[in-house]
Amino acid sequence: MAHPYKNILKILIVTLIFLWGYKAFLYASSGEVVVTKVQESNATRFQSASAQQFLSISAAISTRIGIAYSENWGNNLTGSFYEQIASIGESIEDKKEIRKKLIAQNMLIVGEYLNLSKTDIKSLLSSSSDRQKTLDWFISQLELRQRNSRMSMQSLEQHKTLLVAELDSLESQIEVVKASMESSFSSWNSPQTLENVDKYFELRELYTIAFTDIVFINQFLKQHDFLTRYNLWILNTLKTNRQAIIDQTYVVIPSTGSDYLEPLELIFNEADIVIED
Repeated sequence: MAHPYKNILKILIVTLIFLWGYKAFLYASSGEVVVTKVQESNATRFQSASAQQFLSISAAISTRIGIAYSENWGNNLTGSFYEQIASIGESIEDKKEIRKKLIAQNMLIVGEYLNLSKTDIKSLLSSSSDRQKTLDWFISQLELRQRNSRMSMQSLEQHKTLLVAELDSLESQIEVVKASMESSFSSWNSPQTLENVDKYFELRELYTIAFTDIVFINQFLKQHDFLTRYNLWILNTLKTNRQAIIDQTYVVIPSTGSDYLEPLELIFNEADIVIED
């Protein structure tokens, strides 16, 4: 009669073999998944960053993408186009909803852009079975988020222009109410004075709201500008040296410097050569 521990051991061995085979099957099929995702059109892969999508892609904001690359990476990075906000709202409730939308959208876009910028490109390529497709896909992701960021900046600037105009209008109205309040107070007109006080508080509240929204917009503009300028250097480097990165070739700069490399046509300035995409 077989010892019960031997039976348990056999079951464990069979289970491990089955799991190993299943894992190998998933690994073998992952390449097709990645290629399929790369070939998908932008219209299919990159959807609008509407409010109902915030929960589905919140993981992309809270996770540093460069730490771990997997076949589902494309699912965690959903491209999000900025939905232009063309109005500053009339009522306080309208302004609150618009502010909520503005902050949520820009935090989403900046967060995705920042996470992608943190990616360890060297490790990403080292872990890839196809360096060319991975590099081209990564470049396309950076270009997409660069376009999104620029669209966001244009929309934010337009929104800011409307808010600044509202501030100027409110400031003029406040001065008029202050003058009326002083006049009604001097003439001992109690009802008119109280009415002016209420109007003054209402205008001041609207002024504070508009001013606060401009502060948020200015902060988002700074973040967008920093990421755009930073990633211009990354994109330029990756695209200029694309084939060298794919082939894993490198240049050794001699201790004498680069003065003798150009005459021997061993090194070129970017302006002197044509880079094919």
